[in-house]
Amino acid sequence: MNTKLTEDTKAIVLLCANLDIKENTQFAPLKTSEYAKIVSWLISMKKRPSDLFNKTLTLECEQATEISHERLDYLLGRGMLLSVVLEEYEKIGIYLISRSDKEYPILLKRHLKNSCPPFLFCCGNKELLNLGGLAIVGSRNVTEVAANFTHDVAQQCANKNIPIISGGAKGVDEISMLSALQNGGKVVGVLADSLLEKTMSAKYRQYIASKQLILITPYNPKAKFTVGTAMGRNKIIYSMSNCALVVSSDYNKGGTWAGATEELKRPNAINVFVREDHELKGNCELIKKGAEYWSFDLISSFNKFINNTYSKDISHNHSENIIETNNENIKENKDNHERQLDLFSDMDVNKDDINNKEITAEISVITEEKSPKNLESNKEILHTFLEKALTKYSTDDFTKALYHIELSLILKNTEKPQNLNTLIEKTGIGKTHLKEILEKACNEEKIEELERPIKYKRLISEADYLAQI
Repeated sequence: MNTKLTEDTKAIVLLCANLDIKENTQFAPLKTSEYAKIVSWLISMKKRPSDLFNKTLTLECEQATEISHERLDYLLGRGMLLSVVLEEYEKIGIYLISRSDKEYPILLKRHLKNSCPPFLFCCGNKELLNLGGLAIVGSRNVTEVAANFTHDVAQQCANKNIPIISGGAKGVDEISMLSALQNGGKVVGVLADSLLEKTMSAKYRQYIASKQLILITPYNPKAKFTVGTAMGRNKIIYSMSNCALVVSSDYNKGGTWAGATEELKRPNAINVFVREDHELKGNCELIKKGAEYWSFDLISSFNKFINNTYSKDISHNHSENIIETNNENIKENKDNHERQLDLFSDMDVNKDDINNKEITAEISVITEEKSPKNLESNKEILHTFLEKALTKYSTDDFTKALYHIELSLILKNTEKPQNLNTLIEKTGIGKTHLKEILEKACNEEKIEELERPIKYKRLISEADYLAQI
């Protein structure tokens, strides 16, 4: 495995990765939310991550993002440590990919958007990252009935060439993964900890060698298990899948419950199914929250779930949906604006989005003006835009554009915390629809919901948000 990284990937990893779990420094790697701020600024400046190796640019970045240039310079200066770490991991087949690499999972980008991990440590067949599949999750403590059920589902998926995405933990995760692998299936194991240890494990090594398995993690390969890493792992499992199956869940506690309920709340949630067990309260309560009972007939009709997720026929032609973003892969005649949209993939990676520059331009014109002083001004602006959009754009493009406009108006008015009624008054958006937008924006980490009393405050300015569109 070649450890050579592109300059962009090198910059992303240096900024965001905990390269040495024993490293003791006041300059911690960037959180995903902090990196998102830098992404927004780089796009607005028509720069790439690798440009931050220029210390003059890190000074400018500090002024825009309030992330100190000393911290950025320190993190970017760990090149020697990165080389040593990669050399160590290369010996056992562990490698790195970042959001700027074409191999990065397209479904993960689309589902989590700017909250997706900036990089992944991987070991195994990278072609499995963009196949989608069925997520199978459940408790570590599993009954014989649940274990047999898990084995049967995984075996049938293997026979139908449906990949399994799971978490590698003992119990349901491990049973589903090994059952699929032993029956010739493909598996993506998303780990919360100990990638290095599991990569060396005899039970997985043969399947890595046969290209049936890839193990991935957004954490240091030597990292230990924490509740936080488990929650981060769960988001990735759901995001890389076309639909999910919860075999066994506790009620109102544990990672399985938290992961499933979080996914069910997402505006772009995938279908979540549960094993029918009326004695298991967690499974029954998930049904009340929007999950459905599992049927083995679903395996035969799995294609409908592939069609319901974001890309068409991603398992056979994902290259059409991914625009290669590394410097050596970018054609010289590509418009720089297109490069910037694709570079970090914080918004949907979709050719239609990239080609619809007119929508972005019109949104920019509307929202760059000062915030309207009264409701009628807001309505007039929206009406003018909608009239144009209805005649010029497809339904899907129009819906996206409308969301961008409405959220931009909300961001303009939430520099200071505002309650729901105030936002209704200032934006002219109806209560029910406003709640839907706020929920989606909170999930996307654009808006923060404060409690006691409930108010909403922006996490990104409207100008920075527009730079991401």
